[in-house]
Amino acid sequence: MAGEKKKGQKKGLYRTSYEGKVQPRLSEIEGWARNGLTLDQIAHNLGIAPSTLKKYKTIHEDLADSLARGKEVVDLEVENALLKKATGYFWTETQIEYKILDAPDPETGEPVKVPVKRRDTRRHVEGDVTALMFWLANRKRADWQYKPVPDTDGEEEDETGVVVLAPVDAEPTPPPELAAEMSSQRARVAGEVS
Repeated sequence: MAGEKKKGQKKGLYRTSYEGKVQPRLSEIEGWARNGLTLDQIAHNLGIAPSTLKKYKTIHEDLADSLARGKEVVDLEVENALLKKATGYFWTETQIEYKILDAPDPETGEPVKVPVKRRDTRRHVEGDVTALMFWLANRKRADWQYKPVPDTDGEEEDETGVVVLAPVDAEPTPPPELAAEMSSQRARVAGEVS
């Protein structure tokens, strides 16, 4: 019964809210995701319930791809900004001095400004320690976690949260065979120098 109208259906082709409200606006949805809108905010902009948008995201691959592409761009921009803040960067400050002419502009009647001197100054922003800590704690978690777990080896665990580091030898000692060879070489070199 292909041509029959279902109860509550308007004239013409039957379309789901995905086909009517979401699919034609995929590029807009990608832009909203790029601008950092949440799924709830995107659903509001589309005029559908957030649960419906989440359901469509699992069913329709083109919607999931649009959301992922939009978020990927923002994630990369934030990652780059964090890296830049963590490592420090240079920027150029431009100052332009103007001279205001006595005669106003004949068309607008506004005073005419003429650039007289331009000065570019290269400035440096130091790296931010907090951004460095955040970057390392997330990207190199095994080496830079905030609260290292102490190795107790069956000992009672200290509740203070203080991690005791083992002392490091000032200079490692070579194996006995290598030490004997090194001392004989030193004696030979000392004999040649004398």
